Amino acid sequence: MKPKNRITERIATITPIATRNTPFIISLTMYQMMPDTQKAVRMIRVHIASPMYCAICLKFTVAVIAVSFVKFHDAVYPAV
Repeated sequence: MKPKNRITERIATITPIATRNTPFIISLTMYQMMPDTQKAVRMIRVHIASPMYCAICLKFTVAVIAVSFVKFHDAVYPAV
């Protein structure tokens, strides 16, 4: 075997190992290993793991608390 072919073979075997262990790929393979879970449950778990979902949820929570505080404050201390 020529040395050039050995290098090509080595790169061909190392590259999939290096690229398959990204968090996105790991999360996809975890769901494939659990075939008993329903598809809807899988989709919810994927969104919960997303940082963007956490940011939207946090904004919504802050907005609800702020609105309820304003309503409570107006009920206790009515405008003169």
